[in-house]
Amino acid sequence: MKLKETINLIVGDWSGDGHSKKEITCIKCNLSLKEIKLAYKKGTEIVGFSLSEDVCKNYEDNFISIEKYNKLCDLGMPEEIGDGCNLFNNDKIYLIGDDFVYIYLFIVKLGNPKFSWLNSSVDDNIFIGGYGLFT
Repeated sequence: MKLKETINLIVGDWSGDGHSKKEITCIKCNLSLKEIKLAYKKGTEIVGFSLSEDVCKNYEDNFISIEKYNKLCDLGMPEEIGDGCNLFNNDKIYLIGDDFVYIYLFIVKLGNPKFSWLNSSVDDNIFIGGYGLFT
């Protein structure tokens, strides 16, 4: 299947109105932005929660509950989701940005099994100046 769409997934303070820290993951995929959003919504119905609305939502809230994690694993997500995956007191799994992105994409895939993606990068950047705009 052809990966014709390039989409940036933003984790963290996307609007810059809080701590202003964010990570951007660029993917190439076979679904449009609208199709990804629809698949994610369907996936959340399968898992029973919304990653975007229920996990890592508040400042320094960097974990997923063991119940949610186990539900994802029961649905086929690999148990080791990244270097940032650490069990704490048997009730929390601490996450890093890459883990969060992977879980999001896993939920999209649950909602639309035809979804496929590869991590990508946007190399076509043009620095146009404006250094002094940000003080």
